[in-house]
Formats: sequence, C-alpha cells, structure tokens
Amino acid sequence: MKSNIKRVLVADDHSLFRRGIVGLLEAADYEVVAQANDGAAAVENTRKLQPDLVLLDISMPKMNGLEALKIIKAEFPAIYVVMLTLSEENSDLLEAVKHGANGYLMKDLNYHEFIDMLSGLENGEAAITRKTASQLMVSLADNTNQLAEPNSP
Repeated sequence: MKSNIKRVLVADDHSLFRRGIVGLLEAADYEVVAQANDGAAAVENTRKLQPDLVLLDISMPKMNGLEALKIIKAEFPAIYVVMLTLSEENSDLLEAVKHGANGYLMKDLNYHEFIDMLSGLENGEAAITRKTASQLMVSLADNTNQLAEPNSP
C-alpha cells in the first residue's frame, strides 16, 4: 500500500461485517481510526478525525450512506469515499457517482480485489469493478437517451 491513504473510517450497521472489514484493512496495513453504525455517526467521526478514506454502506439507520456521502464530500472534497454495499440498484450507483463517490464496491468482492481496488485510488483510479463500470455506462446511456427523447403526448 502506498502512503497517501492510511487512515480509514468504516461505516456499516452490521457489526459482524464491519468488524470483518476492519480486520481485512488492518491486515493490509491500513489504520482504522473509527467505526460507525449509521450515517450520522460517520459524518460526525469524519468531521472529528478527517480520515483519508471513508467506506460507507448505503443502507444504514438515522442517515443512509448516500446522504452521508453528500455531506462528507461537500465539507471534505479531498477525502476519498467508497460505497461498500449490497445494492445493485442503478439509481444508487448513479446517485453515488453524482455526489462524488470515489468508488462503488459490492460486498461480495474477494479480499484481494477489495484491497486492490482501494490501492488503486492513490493512482487516480475509481474503486469500481468492471461489472459495475458496465452497469454505470448502461445507466448513463439510458439517462442520456431519456433526456434526449421529446415527451410524447
């Protein structure tokens, strides 16, 4: 791992999953500076600790990950934010990209892919799989086509 991204905040409302991610990150020499079980706590901890990277689940109580993403990126545009989710909804993916997410990773990634995707952030790469990139391209094309088509009576 390169030196730019070291300090990580992990936000997920499922404790077992969150602790597993923390273990994987620590094994790859990342420093996990905080854990949060909802979006509001993720925002609060980001304000206090200003980590290099925030991993956000989309579906969390109090404030979901997309709402937390908007606030974090508005206040700290240099902080990397990667959505780590089960959601394959095109609307969630587009919303995340629209609000500045640096990646969108599915929770079923294997360990090596996950760490590789995070490492790529430092090289200016988005943390996104080829499958998700294809899904994004199709979604963007669909949205562009819908905007270009005149409304029928």
